[in-house]
Amino acid sequence: MTSRSYDESCALAHGLDVVGDRWALLVIRELMFGPRRFTDIQARLSGASSSVLTDRLQQLVAAGVADRRRLPAPAASWVYDLTEWGRELRPAMLALAAWGRRSPGRNGSLTTTPAAIAMAILLHFDPARADGLDAEVDLDLDGDRFRASVHDRALEITGPRDSAAAATVRADASSMKALIGPRRPGSARGWAAVGVELEGDRALAVRLLGTLTA
Repeated sequence: MTSRSYDESCALAHGLDVVGDRWALLVIRELMFGPRRFTDIQARLSGASSSVLTDRLQQLVAAGVADRRRLPAPAASWVYDLTEWGRELRPAMLALAAWGRRSPGRNGSLTTTPAAIAMAILLHFDPARADGLDAEVDLDLDGDRFRASVHDRALEITGPRDSAAAATVRADASSMKALIGPRRPGSARGWAAVGVELEGDRALAVRLLGTLTA
């Protein structure tokens, strides 16, 4: 929780006590799709110092929004992950992102992270374009892996799965914004022209990317 409280019984005020500090919501964004090591979070939020990130993570753990645990062998590394209560923030964060997306002052040319692109893909998804689509596609965004699943005209994005997907969409830091950009290629060659590589069932990947609006 923040070191300074609003001292109100209002649930909104208390929510801000819990996640209202600078960087807190961005830390949660980075954890939204699965567990991350401290170094993973630090690499994506380079504008925050180590001490600030440590403080925010400790606050989120103390508040019950996140937890810290050790992965089983052979990884055996310590990671942070959202608790069940923490994951309930996803709809609120998506709503806030959708609101911020419409701001006249937003600068879309600034840096972003793979988790932010994954969140944006959820916002750009159009269920009307997914009629009859049943797909499992891996997303490799600047080295971070996600699984995009479309079933019954609904899109879900999670962390990586052990099983292989039918297709992979691969984009680096310089090209991943193209996934949500105004140009909507209709072929694997068109996507390659904007720096996005499609592997495996490329037609399926093109179809999934076609569900996104500009």
